[in-house]
Amino acid sequence: MVKSYLKYVPQQTFGVIVSGGACFGHDGKSAISAALDQIRVQNLRSGTVLRTIAGHAVSASVTVVVRSPDGVHAAVGFSDGAVRIVNVDTGAVAMTLHGHRRGVTALRYNRGGSLLASGSNDTDIVVWDPISETGVCRLTGHTNAITDVVFLNEEASVLASSSKDGLVKLWELSTQACVQTLVGHRHEVWSLDVSPVAPLLITGSIDSDLRAWSLHAGPAAREALTTATTTTTSTAGAAKEGNETEAEMATASMHAVFEGTFPRQRGTDAVATVRFNADGRWLVAHARANYVEVYRVRSQQEAERHVKRRLKRVAQKANRRKRARKERGEAEEEEE
Repeated sequence: MVKSYLKYVPQQTFGVIVSGGACFGHDGKSAISAALDQIRVQNLRSGTVLRTIAGHAVSASVTVVVRSPDGVHAAVGFSDGAVRIVNVDTGAVAMTLHGHRRGVTALRYNRGGSLLASGSNDTDIVVWDPISETGVCRLTGHTNAITDVVFLNEEASVLASSSKDGLVKLWELSTQACVQTLVGHRHEVWSLDVSPVAPLLITGSIDSDLRAWSLHAGPAAREALTTATTTTTSTAGAAKEGNETEAEMATASMHAVFEGTFPRQRGTDAVATVRFNADGRWLVAHARANYVEVYRVRSQQEAERHVKRRLKRVAQKANRRKRARKERGEAEEEEE
C-alpha cells in the first residue's frame, strides 16, 4: 500500500513587526524596519504603520536598513545581493544597485551622504555613488562574510570593515587597497563604529571584548604605525594577512593603534552592535543576550578629574574606617 502525505507550503504571513534591520526616521518619531520582503515605516508612539514599501522580489527578504544623512532616503539591502535606495516619505524607489552575489549584511553612508558602502556574505565590499547610481570600487580581502563597515573621516577617503574572519581592515579608497589589518579579537568581529568628534574606533566581537583604537591621520599616521608596539593574539594566519606592503603603508592617510580593552558590565555575552550617539558622548553596546550597555565617553581632562574624585572618595572611606577602629579601641579600653 502506497502512503501519501500532505505537503504544506507557506501561504501568508501577518503581524510581522521586524524581521531584519531597523533604524529611526529623521524626526525620531518613526522607525523604518524590515518586514520579510517589505519595508515598513511605523509611528513609534501609536505603533501604526504609516507606509509599506514593497521589495523588488518576493523571494528576497530585507536584511539591513540604514537611513541616509538627509533623512529623506533609506538604503535597503536584500538577501539576493541587491541594494535599493527608497524615498521614506513617498515610498518611491530611487534606484536599485546590483553588485553582490550573496545577501547584503552591512550598509553605511558617509557623513555627507555622497557615498554608500555595502558588505555582503560574498566577502566583498562595494562603495557606491548614489548620486550617479554607479559603483566606485570593489574591495576584496576578507575571507568570510562582512559584518559591518564605516567611513573613518570627513573626506570618506578611508573605510574600515569587520568580518567573521576575526579581522578588521582599513581601506584606502583612492588606491582601493587594504593599508592595515587590525588583529586581536579571538573570534568573529560583529560590529565597529568611529566617534564623530574624536579619532577613536571601537570594535565589538563574539568573544565579548570591546577594543579601542586611536586613529592617526596625515603625517602622524606613518609615525604612529612605526612607533606603536601592540601585542595581540589572533587566529591562525591572521598575522600573515596583516602584513601589508611598505608601499601601501607609506601612501596610507590613516592608521589605527590599539589602545586597550575596556571592561564591560556583563562581559560574557557576544557584542552584536556598537554605536556612538550623534555628539560622541555616549557609546551603546548591544549584546546578543537582549540587553544594552551604555558607556559615557570622557575626554582626557574629564577622565583625570574622575580618577581624582574616585581616589579622594577611597581615601575618605579609609580614614573613616581608621577612625571607627580607633574609637572602638578606645571604648574597649574604657570598659576594661
